[in-house]
Amino acid sequence: MIEFGFKRLFLSSWFCRCCEALKLESDDNVDVEIQFQLNRLTFCQMHYAVDQLPSTEIVFPDISRVSQKSDDESLYKLRLVILS
Repeated sequence: MIEFGFKRLFLSSWFCRCCEALKLESDDNVDVEIQFQLNRLTFCQMHYAVDQLPSTEIVFPDISRVSQKSDDESLYKLRLVILS
């Protein structure tokens, strides 16, 4: 997804049959409406993985413990605290 101001541009590749049916040629721009459908199994597996974590701090860290001007060393220390 590429955003230019208020317009969003989504680049995709289409099968030749689709392009022929819609009479599209190389470098054509087309306005379309698209919908994405989530795979429920994958969604459930991701939720199960989060549910099995002993602590959710690794997924939802306490950002109040991170300073705005973090350097690499302080981030490293925070990772050690979260992962231990």
